[in-house]
Order: sequence, then C-alpha cells, then structure tokens
Amino acid sequence: MFSLLFLGVLLVNWFFLQSPLLGGILLVCAFFLFGAWTGKGIAPQETLLQNWWKGIVVTLSLLIVSGSLLYFLIPFTKEVCFILALLLIPITWWIASKKSPHHFFSWLHKKKEQTTEKLSHPVWIALCFFIFCVIMAFMILSQSTTFEAIRSPWQVVSPSFFLALFLAFLLLFALFLRGKSPSLLLTSSSLILFCCVAVALFVYPLGYGFDSFIHQATEEHIALFGSISPKPFYYTGQYVTILFIHQVFFLPLTLVDQLLVPLLAALLLPLAWFNVATMMFKKTALATMTLIGLFLLPLTSWIVTTPQGFANLWILLSILFAVPFLLSKDQPNIFLLFLLAFSTLLIHPIAGLPLLLFVILLCLHSWQGHSRFPFFSRTLFWMSSLIACIILPLSFALQSFLSGQSLHLDLTQLSFQTFFSSLPFGLFLEQHFHPLLDATYLFGSNLFLLILVIAVFTWLFQHKTLPSRMNVLPLMALALLVNIAFLSTVVNFSFLIDYERLNYADRLLPLIVFFLVPFFLLGMGYFLERLQKSPFPLQATVLVLLAAIVTSNIYLTYPRDDAYITGHGINVSQSDVDVIYLIDEIAKQPYVVLANQSVSAAAIRNLGFDHYFGDQYFYPIPTGETFYHYFLNMNNAPTKETALEALGFINALCTEAVNCDQEQAQSIFYVVDRYWWESARIIETAKGTADAWLSVGDGEVYLFRFDAADAGGQVLK
Repeated sequence: MFSLLFLGVLLVNWFFLQSPLLGGILLVCAFFLFGAWTGKGIAPQETLLQNWWKGIVVTLSLLIVSGSLLYFLIPFTKEVCFILALLLIPITWWIASKKSPHHFFSWLHKKKEQTTEKLSHPVWIALCFFIFCVIMAFMILSQSTTFEAIRSPWQVVSPSFFLALFLAFLLLFALFLRGKSPSLLLTSSSLILFCCVAVALFVYPLGYGFDSFIHQATEEHIALFGSISPKPFYYTGQYVTILFIHQVFFLPLTLVDQLLVPLLAALLLPLAWFNVATMMFKKTALATMTLIGLFLLPLTSWIVTTPQGFANLWILLSILFAVPFLLSKDQPNIFLLFLLAFSTLLIHPIAGLPLLLFVILLCLHSWQGHSRFPFFSRTLFWMSSLIACIILPLSFALQSFLSGQSLHLDLTQLSFQTFFSSLPFGLFLEQHFHPLLDATYLFGSNLFLLILVIAVFTWLFQHKTLPSRMNVLPLMALALLVNIAFLSTVVNFSFLIDYERLNYADRLLPLIVFFLVPFFLLGMGYFLERLQKSPFPLQATVLVLLAAIVTSNIYLTYPRDDAYITGHGINVSQSDVDVIYLIDEIAKQPYVVLANQSVSAAAIRNLGFDHYFGDQYFYPIPTGETFYHYFLNMNNAPTKETALEALGFINALCTEAVNCDQEQAQSIFYVVDRYWWESARIIETAKGTADAWLSVGDGEVYLFRFDAADAGGQVLK
C-alpha cells in the first residue's frame, strides 16, 4: 500500500506540481522506508537499527551501477531518471517482500508498545546540555558565512565553536560510557558528526575547494544535455546519484551536490559502526561505547562532495558491510560484495580498485577451504595479493597510455631507503611554544599512527582467536602501503604542477585506516571495557583527553593558517565570481584569461564548458598544462610579450585542432588576487605593461587586459 501511495504522489509531483518541498518529503520517505525494507530483505536476522544502513548502501549501489550503465548507453535525461526510479521501486519491494515488507511499520508499532526506558535525571540533564552545545555550535557556524577569500574557515569561525564542540563531545562520551539507550545515542552521534563535517557548507556559501566546482559544472551540463564528451569511466557514480535525486525529486542540483556526502556520512557511519561493534562484542552497551572511535577517524574526505570523498565513504561502508562475512564461516554474499565494489569503482578508481581486490581476495580465501585444488587456489590468492601491491601504479600507467599523458615509471628511484622514507610512520613532535596549538597538533597529527598502533597490536594479540578471513584486511592495508611507496618514488607525475605530485599517494592514507577499522574498533572495545570498570577519576580523565583529541581532529580536518602552517586552500570569493562575469561582459570578441585555480573554478562553474580552443579551456585549467605555466610566468614578470605569447599559443591550438570552431582570440586578460604572493609588485608592474586595467571588490582583485592590436593604456570601463 505504501508503494502504491508513494508512486501516486511521485507521479503527481512529476507531471503537475514539480515541487521541491514535496520532492524532499518523498526523498526522505524513500530513504528511510525503502532502505529499511531492502535491509530486511538482505539481513532478515538483524533488527531495523542494524540493517537499515545496509539497505541504503545496497539500494544506492544498485542505482549507481544501473544508472552508470544507462549513462554509457543513452543520454541520461530526466525521463531516463524517472524510468529508473519506477524500476527501483518494484525491485526494492521485491527484495523486501521475500522476507517481511511490513517490517518498518511493525517495528514502529512494537516501539510504541514497548515501555520506554526511564532515563535518570542526570542523564536527561546531560542530554539537554549536549543538545544546547550542538545548537550553539550550529549557530556559531551560521554566523560565520563569508564571501571573502580566506585561507582557513577558522579565520571567521569563533573559537567558542571549539569550546561548544569539546563540551558536547565530553557529555556524549560520558553517555557512551553509560552504554544505554543506543537509539538516542546514535541520533546524537549523527547530529554532532554532521556538525563536524558541515563546517564548509556554512562558511563557504559559494562553494568550497576546487574539484567540487568542476564536478558541479559537469553535473549541470549532463542535466541539460544528457551527456558530456568525452564520457569518463570514473566519477559517473557520483554524477548519476546527484542527477537522479535532482531530476526525480526536483531538488536544486547544487544543494544536492553540497549535502550528499556530508549527510550520508553523518547518517550511515554511526549505524554501520554500531552494527559491526554489536556483532563483535555481543553487548549493546559496549558497542555503544566504541562509537567514540568513529570520531577519531580522518574526516577530511566527507566535508565536501567529491568523487574521492564519496568513494572513501563507500569503501568504509563496504568494509563494515563485509565484517559479518569475515567473522563467520559462511560463504560471503558474492553478489552484494561485488555490487559494492563496482559501485565504488564507478565513483572513483583510487578507492574502487583496492576494494575490488579486497573482495576478490576474500572470495579466494573462502574458496581455499572448499577447493579440490588447494595449491591452485593458494597460488591465485597470492598472485592477487601481489597485483594489489601495484594495482594503482599499473592503473596510472594504463591511463597515461590511453590518454597520451607523460607519465613515466622510473625504477631507479626505488631503493630500501626511499621506500621506507616514503611510508607515513613519522611521529609528529614539533612545538611552536603555543601550548593549546602545540597540544592540538600533537594529538591530531599523530592520530594515524595511534590508529595504526591500536589496530596492529589488536591483530597481534587476537589473530589466533579470530577467523583467518580477517587477515585479508591487514593484507590490503600492507598492499596500500606498498602502493604509496611506488607512487611516491617510481611513478613520475611530471604532467602535474609541483605541489600536486604527491597528492595521489596521500589519498591512500585514509584507505589504510579504513581497512584497519575493524581491528581498531576491536581494540577500542577492549580498552573501553576496562575503562568502564576503573575508578571514576580515571574515567573522567580519559574522557576529557578523548574529547580533546577529537576536537583537535576536527580542527585539523579543515585548512589551517596558524603558527604551524601557512594556508593555501583559499576559497572562491564573490570578487572572483564578479570578475569572471565582468570579463565576459566587457570582452567584445573571443578572449582567454590567465588566472589562478579559484578564478578558473568560478569560471567553469558559472560559464560552463562552451569555451574551448582545441583541447584547452579558455581559463588555465588543468594546472599541469602549458597554459597554466604562462600564468606562473606572468606572476614572475607580467609583461605584454608573455601575455601575447600565451595568446598566440592558444590560437595555435585552435588552428591545429580539426574540430575547433572558435574564432581567433584578440584579447587576453590577466587576473591577480590581492592574496597572491608578491601581489603588490605584480599589480604595479602589470599596470605599466597592460593595455587596460581595473580593480574589483574594493581592490581584492585586479584585472588587466592585453590586446593583440595596441588599444592604448587606459582604465577599463
């Protein structure tokens, strides 16, 4: 009955109302109810609290795989999205009807009839203070919105935000240690986790980062035209998910993009963590206590929606999804595990390839016990393990071969010294004589090492009592360490700008943590179980320390500009947006622009992809290409000769390209933001060489124009 009612309202909204408000309500209903029914179908032995997140992960993975297949075959229009929605409804109903389609409503009925646990007055007071602290944190964030270019969100967020977070974590961890009312504590965990990963949503209303602008522009292009050329094999998992929600439920595309990963992380991770902890310890109270460990994980991946962040969320959820198969002797559900792996691969291969190898190793390990040819199965297992150690360098080599990029493998750079020096095992012990800041970096910067130590020692002491399948997890973590060593030494990313060449190796660090999460969770459980039996003063001290460490982790999750580091993660400002529209308005003929990444991101987000000269966009992105080096040369010496040389380079690209229909550009604009290194020198020098110039946003951005034919030096009008 609910399926029919849902379908009827969906049809009415699709054909007649097209209301975002009604679409949002329908999306929430689908998210909770269909997720619960699918979860009951795939895990009937578990409670709704345990299996709902599994239903959501499986349903979204089905959407990603089927939507990506349709995207590759036909234009991904709104009609295709709607047909896909109509198909997903009976599929979800069919999965649920195999077990108990009315599970969600029966669960609500049982909850209503059950006697609610009476909470003591101190617990109610603690909960009220916790909610008050979280509300204060949200209010502080809402008052910190800025349209200016800043190096760190902490430049505009009041320090009282961290005080509110610290008190909220302290109260929540105290309630965790009590270990009762898991539903209430899971809701509280989701609330404060969203507060931690949503800072960028509040502080940067124009958008955060660089990649998110590119992906939003791509999503809007696909929404308008049904496709984009060339069609990438990766990233499509994110694109089809966001476009599906946008096209079917009429929610603003930018809003869906900004909320997708932070909201999914806040809703799904606490439930998944609690589900795995309950299975490991068989004690609800102890499982609730281990939720403290969730806030010690690297949260940077989930503060903004990007394919890498989305894939990182999916790989962690997939590993937690696989834990029941790792702990039992039953055969793993191969279909579901490969479904999650392929959906992650379609979102981003850096996370998808290791997860795919993990699933293959898990299946091969399970097959060894039942194989008639044990030597053959063991050989396959260890061959797959070796492939896992070099899978990412191999994928980059293949990608460079197919795309024609200049990726080189230099085996002479590989030695024992360079191999071990590239591994992230260093202990951070710096101090800058700022007690609070020193403590923050001491705690937060060593979290990776702390998680690694806890996980390794837990494995050393418990691996004999745990099923041998669990050994696949540390094996994958070790394989990723080898991949990091290869990417840091052997692979030469010469086509990238200098500061981006180690970026790919750094992306593997969170994946190592995720593969070790089950052992880290197990170690946290043993530690907290002993803490619960210890004297109250020791409990209070440890909880204060944990709350401080978690608060430090939140501070280090975002870009900083302090005594330890000079921030370079400057956001897109309103002046950047204004200057790209101003250039487009005053240019009476085809033009190109030399500008930094932030301005280029604003251009591609607001002006789209319709301005190409051959294979080069009319702003200097990507940063590894020749056109961006002209921008760097202008920063060193802003001369008209360099500007016109860049202009000639772009026009030559269009002349050489067979499919370039752009007219020859007659002007090139040069944009200098006030925050740029030596901007005062650059601006004054450029004023004397440019044909025309002006300032935007009270001098925040300076714009210079260089014409192919002399226009005379004057201020732009």
